[in-house]
Amino acid sequence: MKTVLIDDEPDSVRLLAHQLSKHCPQVSIAATCTSPEEGLEALRTERPKLVFLDIEMPRMNGFTLLEQLEEVSFHLVFTTAYDRYAVKAFRFNALDYLLKPIDEKELMVAVAKAMQGHLHKREQFAEAQKWLDKQHKPDKIAIYARDRFVLIPIQDIVFCESDKSYTTLVMKNGERHLLSKPLGEVEELLCELSFFRIHKQYMVNIAEIAHYSKGEAANVCMSNGKTLPISRYRMEAFKALFL
Repeated sequence: MKTVLIDDEPDSVRLLAHQLSKHCPQVSIAATCTSPEEGLEALRTERPKLVFLDIEMPRMNGFTLLEQLEEVSFHLVFTTAYDRYAVKAFRFNALDYLLKPIDEKELMVAVAKAMQGHLHKREQFAEAQKWLDKQHKPDKIAIYARDRFVLIPIQDIVFCESDKSYTTLVMKNGERHLLSKPLGEVEELLCELSFFRIHKQYMVNIAEIAHYSKGEAANVCMSNGKTLPISRYRMEAFKALFL
């Protein structure tokens, strides 16, 4: 069965491809895509029978990507790090999904269902998207480490630090987790969850700010004792958080 994998996390794509190769020999992977644009092109050129599609991607999420297609003529399995409550949207609309970290047995079941030839309708996608938009704010973020996904509670992040095309999450317990996304993309996910970008290099959990100082060398002191600079271009917006 000709298959396309679409996920903006390269590690996720590699792991899923490995799982499919090991446990689902009936699957033939035609393309592995790490951007929604690349995925859209692959769907149009490869015309697969089965697609594994991540939901949360920069610039174009999984639902938006589907809207760009003239028709959805393939069996679709969503891959998602959404929590168990948001997954109700998929169950209610009879959509196939795999919750990260992907269980190998559930993966085999999803492929077996695809072999039966069932296709979803656009109305199902639209209803699931509406439910997620209305109900869901993520409480965990999935980190790929040592061949597995670790689910990190968002509330336990003290601040996020840019490391070129990666982001380091600094936790309350002192642990540091490297996320393979630039800080700008992490900001898109966390900006509505009590996080604020204070500097091109730093984004902080507002609830973990101990105190801050103004002036020429404006900075914040976080709950873990770390002092971080506030860009003068962001100072006014930062102060407005506490008015």
